[in-house]
Amino acid sequence: MLNYWRIAAVALITTASALFTDVETGRQPELHLSNLVKHQSPPNPIAFRLPPALDSCYDAAWDPTPANWFLGTWYFIYSNSLIYQLFQDMQWTLSPTETTPLDGTLQDLTTEFSLNETSFVFENYGIDTPTVKDGKLIPDSYFYVPTGPLAFANNTWEVIAWGYDSNGVPYSVVYETPADAGLVGPSLDIISRDDNGPSKPTLDAIHEGIKGLHNDQLDKLLASEVKLKQNGGRNGQRYPSCNATCVTNAYAYGVALGTGA
Repeated sequence: MLNYWRIAAVALITTASALFTDVETGRQPELHLSNLVKHQSPPNPIAFRLPPALDSCYDAAWDPTPANWFLGTWYFIYSNSLIYQLFQDMQWTLSPTETTPLDGTLQDLTTEFSLNETSFVFENYGIDTPTVKDGKLIPDSYFYVPTGPLAFANNTWEVIAWGYDSNGVPYSVVYETPADAGLVGPSLDIISRDDNGPSKPTLDAIHEGIKGLHNDQLDKLLASEVKLKQNGGRNGQRYPSCNATCVTNAYAYGVALGTGA
């Protein structure tokens, strides 16, 4: 396992260094490994799993995402989260920590405009730690802990489907356990490397795949899913990064006071 993280970290760091020199365009399809043909849907069916947090008999047959696949910036396209619905042009950026070679941890940064304000970007920073259950590493599952004043808003996020849409653009379906000390319920998110989201044929297949899991909780989350606002409002800006103030979530105090970041 140690050697795996070391190998992964080299590519993670290389890609991350390029990430912050690029200007936002609304697309990052180049930030993934060479297209894995068997994971493009259509023509192939999408492989789904129940979230390990909801599955006491975790399916070890899950085909995990390749090392480094999640590194970089993703766009939130659909979600039932009432919190996410308060924002627009929401992005999620993952990058390595100094200890990634040892423990697989990632830096987790979400950035977004409020629905009615685009003069500053909200920033929320935390650390993702790979989930371990009964002494075994659960692939594509992470425990997220924000820093500073947002530490109470910790939760677990888990990939339940991933691949490439019919246009070859990476996408993923993510389940999130309740956050904010239980004050905010679970969510189901569809994210993409393109701010337009997955192609229509792929989106239809995603919805059918979620229904095919026959899980009441996921069905309820899917029924309340909405399309989040992505309008290219951040195009022309640099991709998000996090300074010394950001990593402590000190900006959250300004947000609470209504003054923003």
